[in-house]
Amino acid sequence: MALLVCYRQPDDRSNGNPSTSTDFITPLNGVKSAIARLGVTPNIIFGGDFNLPKATWPDGLPKPGCPLDERIILNSLNQFCNDYFISQYVNTPTHKDGNILDLVFTNNENIIHNCSTVPVLQSTSHHKIVLVSTCLNVNTISDEDEEPEPRTGFSTLNFFADEIDWENIKEKMRQIKWKETLSEDPNEILETINALCFEITKDSIPTRTLIEGKRRSKNERYRRSLTKRRRKITKKLLKTNSQTRKDKIKEELLQIEKKLQ
Repeated sequence: MALLVCYRQPDDRSNGNPSTSTDFITPLNGVKSAIARLGVTPNIIFGGDFNLPKATWPDGLPKPGCPLDERIILNSLNQFCNDYFISQYVNTPTHKDGNILDLVFTNNENIIHNCSTVPVLQSTSHHKIVLVSTCLNVNTISDEDEEPEPRTGFSTLNFFADEIDWENIKEKMRQIKWKETLSEDPNEILETINALCFEITKDSIPTRTLIEGKRRSKNERYRRSLTKRRRKITKKLLKTNSQTRKDKIKEELLQIEKKLQ
């Protein structure tokens, strides 16, 4: 089984943040090489936020006015799909502007038997949640299991304090030479970012008091109950075929999102 996740940032060249076809094709070629080393094509699920607003789906063709880089990306993505007999299953808008930006591909239609979208508060995200129902079994952690130890010390800091020196934090962040500091290994990158960010913030953000910790603990319990309720409702959404019932469940999910906010 190959589970692939993609995030392509929006192309923002005017502010110095380009998202080129090379940035997309290079890791895609890496995926091809990894699959080739297996010697056999596995079941593939390829999903994520591709940020291709000038594309039509499920055919993956460019719309009028599609930029050159986006056309090149679509060509490479379509070639990848042709090589591994992959199809795209999200056919309804996933963004507030009506575009399909979040995609789910697979080369085995039998492992995906339902795909739907759920609206969320726009203060949370401009994207909808994409729900995919699959026959695959996964190992899950029960709610009774102990929570893992925190990877960082951020939980000891009070990020809601008024006296936080944000300007000092931003200045220290700008001074870090990230390209020279970060390695090629994703796990090491995460550890490095966590460690550096904590070292920078701990001197500019007050620590939490015991009272704050108790109040936060109560909030966390409330959030945990809401997220548990959200999981149960989401399962109901995947199982129902009635559009009226789906609309009612989606509205309930939206109310939970408001409470989480």
